[in-house]
Amino acid sequence: MVETKSSSQSDLSKFINWILVWILLANIVFIVMWFFGAPLRMFEITLAGIIGLLLRHQSPKIQTTAFAAILSFSVISFIAGTFNLERKALLQSFQYAGELNPLQSPEYIIAAAALFIVLIMAYFRIRKGNDFKQSKYGILAVASILSLVGLDHMMSLNMRGHYNRTAPPDGHFDSALKQSGFAETITDDRHLVLIMLESLGSPKNNPAMEKLLFSSLKTQKVRDKYDIVEGETLFFKSTTSGEIRELCGNWNDYFDLLDNKAPDCLPAKLARQGYDTLAYHGFSQDFFDRSLWYPNIGFETSAFYEQMQNMGIDVCPGVFAGGCDSKIPDLIFSRLKTQTKPTFLYWLSLNTHIPIPAHAALKSERCDDFSEELSKSHMMICRQLKIFNQIDQAIARNITMEDFPKADILIVGDHIPPFLNRNNRSQYDPEHVPWIYLKAK
Repeated sequence: MVETKSSSQSDLSKFINWILVWILLANIVFIVMWFFGAPLRMFEITLAGIIGLLLRHQSPKIQTTAFAAILSFSVISFIAGTFNLERKALLQSFQYAGELNPLQSPEYIIAAAALFIVLIMAYFRIRKGNDFKQSKYGILAVASILSLVGLDHMMSLNMRGHYNRTAPPDGHFDSALKQSGFAETITDDRHLVLIMLESLGSPKNNPAMEKLLFSSLKTQKVRDKYDIVEGETLFFKSTTSGEIRELCGNWNDYFDLLDNKAPDCLPAKLARQGYDTLAYHGFSQDFFDRSLWYPNIGFETSAFYEQMQNMGIDVCPGVFAGGCDSKIPDLIFSRLKTQTKPTFLYWLSLNTHIPIPAHAALKSERCDDFSEELSKSHMMICRQLKIFNQIDQAIARNITMEDFPKADILIVGDHIPPFLNRNNRSQYDPEHVPWIYLKAK
């Protein structure tokens, strides 16, 4: 009787230890994110629990290795869901991790430290043993998995549409280019300019943000030279998908374009009609393999940060440190003035990647001089909109110059800002991004 009681107590302690490892530690970092905002993790929670049940009789070495693998998979899935990236694209981008500067983000440093601590704690808890044998504890283990799955579903319910946005099969296609009629009528008397702004979302029920959106492009001076039309378009997934949406007219990503020409993409069509086709981006040419697929969709000339360093473009800080967006309009529009034939010019911006540091180069050290209201309630949104405004001001200054050539200009966002903070993220329409079309009179 004493041995049975002792055995039962031992089994209970092993079950409790199993809960601590495969339910609590495997998910604790992501559970904390419930209070800020996070994608659904039903699959990851279930997978961790099942693996924990199946391997509980294995050696600590095997269990620790499996725990580390599950934790890594959960982190990848969390990042992919937050940034609306396909796991394939995210994994491919890891080879260029050296191009990133996570030290610019205290949030990333804290998260990395927390994950490391969790892994160490799991290692020591696993060594204490979690190989319970009684079937009642197995039932309780399954119940704990299902309970956490249900709680995760409940905590993420209000933000469901903000994460893991992928286009439905055979879904209706839409784009700013399609809605605006940009490039539908090709004439020799004007250039075509397409600008995609990183993380430009459509404000939702926030008058202060709505007032600031494109405000520097809607002045009377701009209206004197351009007819202005605004709208919103659906978006799915991340930046490269946004590029393909506007440049190639479909919901795909860039993977199939790495080894194949795409004659139906807009740059290729315009090149066949005699246009020069130029592309600019202030980050590394290797990131997401843009140096490979830009030529395949029809860009004859591309300039990335590697080339821009020799063009007088300063570096701006951030997790994605690269060319300063506020300076690039001067560069690209100066180039446009020298073109002797019709030109299609495309620019993908950079500096508004989240999170945005407070830095003099970005003029983001303070934001109350831009929007006192937003600086108090949504500082990171305020910083981002301030940088967008700097870009808009630089565009407006260039396109209203007397010697600026005739050009139609379409400006559009790629996806909503992938804020971790639920309060910030909910300030945006989770399905649409804005665009503005400036058609030369």
